[in-house]
Amino acid sequence: MNPPGISPGFLIGVLASLAATAFAAPHRYDHVVVVIEENKTIGQIISDLTNAPYINSLAAGGVSLGKMFAIEHPSQPNYLELFSGGNQGVKDDNLPPNFYTTPTATYPFTSLNLGSELLATGFSFAGYSEQLETAGAGDWADFDPHTATHPGVTYRRKHNPWANWVAKVVPIPANQLPPSVNKAFTQFPADFNLLPSVSFIVPNQLHDMHDGTRKAGDDWLKANLDAYALWAKTHNSLLIVTWDEDDYNGTNQIATVLYGAALQDGATVGGTWTLHNLLRTMEDMYGCATHAGAAAAVRSIVGPFIGDSVVTTSTFRMDLNGYLGVRDTMIWQDTPATNNAATVNITADRDTNSTLAGNQEGQVLVKFENLFGAASGQIPANALIQSAKLLLSTPLNTTGTAYDSIDTFRIHRMLINWSDTATWDSLIGGVSIDNVEAQSVATFSLVPYVDGGPAIFDVTSDIELFRAGAENWGWVVRASSSGTGDGWTMKSSETTTLALRPTLEVIYSLPSSDAYAAWATASGLTNANNSPTWDPENDGLVNMLEFAFNLNPLQSGNTPLPPGGNSGLPSLRIVTGGPQKFMELDYLRRTTLAGTLINYTPQFSEDLTNWSSGGSETTTPAGAGWERVTVRDNVAATPARRFARVSVSLNR
Repeated sequence: MNPPGISPGFLIGVLASLAATAFAAPHRYDHVVVVIEENKTIGQIISDLTNAPYINSLAAGGVSLGKMFAIEHPSQPNYLELFSGGNQGVKDDNLPPNFYTTPTATYPFTSLNLGSELLATGFSFAGYSEQLETAGAGDWADFDPHTATHPGVTYRRKHNPWANWVAKVVPIPANQLPPSVNKAFTQFPADFNLLPSVSFIVPNQLHDMHDGTRKAGDDWLKANLDAYALWAKTHNSLLIVTWDEDDYNGTNQIATVLYGAALQDGATVGGTWTLHNLLRTMEDMYGCATHAGAAAAVRSIVGPFIGDSVVTTSTFRMDLNGYLGVRDTMIWQDTPATNNAATVNITADRDTNSTLAGNQEGQVLVKFENLFGAASGQIPANALIQSAKLLLSTPLNTTGTAYDSIDTFRIHRMLINWSDTATWDSLIGGVSIDNVEAQSVATFSLVPYVDGGPAIFDVTSDIELFRAGAENWGWVVRASSSGTGDGWTMKSSETTTLALRPTLEVIYSLPSSDAYAAWATASGLTNANNSPTWDPENDGLVNMLEFAFNLNPLQSGNTPLPPGGNSGLPSLRIVTGGPQKFMELDYLRRTTLAGTLINYTPQFSEDLTNWSSGGSETTTPAGAGWERVTVRDNVAATPARRFARVSVSLNR
């Protein structure tokens, strides 16, 4: 097609493709590098241009996660959670309780982990630790260096989670790792093409913001990773900078920044996410057949990547935007007739120091009613649930009373109805985890070891069941039967601080096929000719291109988009830029569907074989749901021939 005013040899075209998507995997990168920093709240990093100017430049040119959380405290369990989806029974920063330098039945660990999953899928992994001795040359993989003999070395093993899976025998047992994955940072390759598929980097404690300043950590990151970050942009690669936990002065919310190719640059991703979601994102990115620990119960992060679904977040909390559907209470074995509907602090426990014989159990019940429907704030009945989180807030310890816990707590989906006036007796001996009163398999488990912060249970699978028609009677929270009796107290809906009340957050998208199907019906297409790849009027344009450029699928016509027009094929013109001339491409784009249901990719070429993107785009409104996009070619219009096209793909 030759638009008017274009010199012969300068051609424009459109290209259509159809893709099948449901929950699309994140963009797959050739290389991902994850840097783990230490002990800072999100507010100490994002927007602090004095102490973290480089990290903020990465956020501005990449993507920042606005509500990202660590799992627990202290450092070492969080590293393990990110690498393996669980703390593996490690609750402090000491060597694991079953640690030994020669193999035992329980050490090195044999549980699933990101490294072993990548290797099993045919990809590669390595961890690079600053000031770790070269693997195989010393014992620092198993011990911290002695400060007396190495006072300048601040490598710490607690920040090196993969060391716990490094095999000590040959052949390597299942899920264990070869010693070669445990590398010193001096082995980080100068040629980034030689990097593994996924690399973790842990700076030493002077450079990870643990002992050193934020500015020192920011400077180290720029000095050592900026070259990779710039390279990643043009080499299908990604840099992730995240934190292990906050500094105990917040809610364990941490900064996480992504920088590289195929990102929604400049975006701040909404929704609540955790280190488990980050682990699952990398597993899904590389098509891992298994998911480690809690990663099996969560979903990939949605929002950072080009082509991610457009999502909506519905947040349910008592008295938030008029919502009144929360019910919560606690029931106790040693006070079996007590009604706790109005209690502000509710506790789950295994050992209440009761005068009764044995460990007397306490359970917490919580549910959110009226989640689905067409009313404002409700979740549409046809929604695709991308993620759902139940947030239960631990009261802040201001009096010496510890409300958090080092024990594991589980939530189970309730199978019987209940009211907030329920008691231990009214539920006939509390809630039995027996597939009759509550589901025997826990929906999610965690250690609520965050004073004053939320415990974040992932309930995506249950919300999907509720959307599909299962009865929504909420959840029971109970302590692990193997715990120490360290109870956990959380705020109920009766607390006066609204933000601390139980909260259910659901992130969802709508089926991408609905908008195209609605357009096809409205345009008069029948079942016989409504396929996206069908051309009912034989004008050379399939239905999906008519849909993409606001054309009539039953009316022949392939005219270019006129100036100021709101219907037509991409148009092309020559413009002057200084002493040179350039091609400029104009096309229509659907504003609410681009990047989800439909993708538009403008490209330029001089040989119809090698295509490249143009420069930055400008947009102007072109009617409800539409915009006009202008993209200038980066190459001056000097070749004998120059071509442009808009590639259109429909995701169904």
